[in-house]
Amino acid sequence: MKRSRPDDDVDMQSVVKPMTNAFRLQCEDAERDRHAVPEVMVKWEEIAKKVAITLKTTKLKHVCQYKDLESWKKHGVTHPLSQHAAAVAKTTSSVTEYKWAPPEEVVILSESAVDLLCSSSFTMHIFVTLPDSILGKRDYINLTYPAKRAHYMCSCLVALRKAHKDFEADFIVGSGGDAIFPNIRVSDKTSSGSILIHFGASESALAKTSRFAPNISNIRASTIYPEIADKDEEATPMFNQRVLRTILEPAMIRRIPAELRHKENIVSALALATRWFRSRGLKEFDELLLACFMVRLLEENVVVKQQDLLTVLRNFFLAIVNWDTSVAIGFHPDDLEDDVISAHLAAFPVVFLDDTGYWNVANGISKDSLLLAKADLSRSLSSLGDCLAFDTLFLERHHFFSSFDHYFRLDLSPESKKLLCKTS
Repeated sequence: MKRSRPDDDVDMQSVVKPMTNAFRLQCEDAERDRHAVPEVMVKWEEIAKKVAITLKTTKLKHVCQYKDLESWKKHGVTHPLSQHAAAVAKTTSSVTEYKWAPPEEVVILSESAVDLLCSSSFTMHIFVTLPDSILGKRDYINLTYPAKRAHYMCSCLVALRKAHKDFEADFIVGSGGDAIFPNIRVSDKTSSGSILIHFGASESALAKTSRFAPNISNIRASTIYPEIADKDEEATPMFNQRVLRTILEPAMIRRIPAELRHKENIVSALALATRWFRSRGLKEFDELLLACFMVRLLEENVVVKQQDLLTVLRNFFLAIVNWDTSVAIGFHPDDLEDDVISAHLAAFPVVFLDDTGYWNVANGISKDSLLLAKADLSRSLSSLGDCLAFDTLFLERHHFFSSFDHYFRLDLSPESKKLLCKTS
């Protein structure tokens, strides 16, 4: 895959256009389109409360061995990891039996600054903390935790379908299309809104966050490819990040609205920035990362509450264009060990750390994606404020393939994949 060369002579000193009245009106229209009507919000807030009560009070008698992924079929549910049954069968745990227990916590997030995309569907978020009793001491190794998490989700899905027959409840892939760590979505036929239910263990129940540093191995290749035994101690940075997201994402999503509350211009600018990335197919820059980036700029006084929308948006774009990826940025503590930071920089081309310093919120961004974003943001800066450029900047779709000279796809057979792993 060859990415077309971005312009080498991007003029960052272009004349800054003032915000015209027409551009301001376009921004206001976009902001109105982003908000669901009050009736829809009230409706789904009430549904979310009922769903939360169901999750807290349900009693399910289903009991199985955690390695048994087929038993849910009698309830009309397919275990999300059924395709990985062979790998799950090779895992171990000190708690081998799965049985229902009430969740440690169920939290409804009704106000979220990460819901920034223009959409006709209003989304409520519910965060479910798994009960400690279903987890063993070393369940963070291999697919034990994902398998038990999915068992718990199967229980919740059965309960939701039984208690809320007028709604559709089903599994949906997690962030970045993650099928190992899916979520549950509850919706209805009106498509006016939905509820997204996230599941994760508490840090105290699974392992300390330091256990998921990028230079630590938590999944053994031999459990999937028995003939490959010499790769078991290799670091698994991407898998570690996927586990950490299920544990640490709720705290991050709760933090963002608190930081952005009563800062209307900043939230509006953030929503427009999110539109800009989504219209270009740069899904790696998800709503949560962009919101975190904006909060970081607030902390550094790069953007402030008193700035107008266009100034905030321009400063936000400039900050990404000038993002120095040779250093780690984010919310990590000042005393975070240098070895941990070095491990992040070695494993990921872009690093934005959460409060613990172990979850890299930007772990899905490639170097090429950032370069493409920087080049296009540089060109977009000169058009900000121009009403004639609004649709091109924020509404029109920019096709993925237009950014490449050539595109090819390579499909490997299972045998070829094994050979590739063995020789890499």
